[in-house]
Amino acid sequence: MERFYYLGDGDRFIQSGTDEVNSFSFVSGFQLDSFLERKKNINFDLMFLDGLVGAGEVQNVLLKLDRDVCSPPVILISSNTSNLPSYIYDHNLIIAVYDGPPLLGDLIGFARKALRAHSNGGSHFDGMTEYMGMIGKSPAIKALWSKIDKYGDSAHKPVLIQGENGTGKELVAKALSLLCCGEDAPFVPYQASASADNLLASELFGVKKGAYTGSENRMGLLKKAKGGVFFLDEIGLLKERDQSVLLRVLQEGKARALGSEKETTLDFKLLSATNEDLQAALREGRFRRDLLHRINVFTINVPPLRERKEDIPLLIQAFLKLEKRDKEFSEAALGKLQNYEWPGNIRELKNMVSRASIESGKNRLIEARHVIF
Repeated sequence: MERFYYLGDGDRFIQSGTDEVNSFSFVSGFQLDSFLERKKNINFDLMFLDGLVGAGEVQNVLLKLDRDVCSPPVILISSNTSNLPSYIYDHNLIIAVYDGPPLLGDLIGFARKALRAHSNGGSHFDGMTEYMGMIGKSPAIKALWSKIDKYGDSAHKPVLIQGENGTGKELVAKALSLLCCGEDAPFVPYQASASADNLLASELFGVKKGAYTGSENRMGLLKKAKGGVFFLDEIGLLKERDQSVLLRVLQEGKARALGSEKETTLDFKLLSATNEDLQAALREGRFRRDLLHRINVFTINVPPLRERKEDIPLLIQAFLKLEKRDKEFSEAALGKLQNYEWPGNIRELKNMVSRASIESGKNRLIEARHVIF
């Protein structure tokens, strides 16, 4: 018989402290000491750790369990996985996160699948359908989450995010920023394509009053990003002169505002994104090799939607919920979506959901005829 222990409010799932139901034993309690005492006489197969006890208590429990070589694997119960602190995932005991309905049958079924995956070398993302605002269940999206989780704690090492338009590269950058620097740290985005000729330096470093006629003091983007992240989108479009400006600041870690003689030490993590093939740009002489080596200490490739079509139903549900529309897609409509190649990726899917919702009028069911590409 399988034995599971629930640390937290087990009444969320059952009506009493202990429930014996044929193939498993389910015990709940609020105190870790109570579990450790019980564990002396009972060999538990799994612990459920309720995230509602608070992040601090979750960390405290995991640290204590880490010291016990006989501790069982842990499934974290959470209704909001996107806001889990990054340190949670550093604990090897966590094998999965449950964010489903508070139904005991669902929870136990999920636990058994997680235990099987864990015994076969599975990931702590198994069973999750949302992470840092990203939605899905496909192998492609789980592989992306693993990369984010791995590189998020890499201090101030630059990360290059590659992917087609509409795949969610900025969302990946924000997730990395949260993991690396915390939710209170600045996240400063900038589109390289917005840089006018020879003006990138003033955008990055700032301007001192009087530097040119009519100029006022203006803080540079890199100073605004102090202690946080500077996200440079469309880096493949940087002009040659601007590439030299960026390379110099990455090499020296210092900058001087336009019109100022005072040099400032910079403290930021660089995240770059591109939908271009920078290796091709390198061969064609459009991108500097030394700059490429500086910006891609780590590289993350964001998969296009055509490589993760099994995520489409989950994404549709999220978009309908976001727009507060009580609608659903018919099987025929979903089939039509699955057969489309989505050149515009998730951005195109989101627009299509809005359009199909309007086309369906007052009908709750969105039919295939309402799906217009």
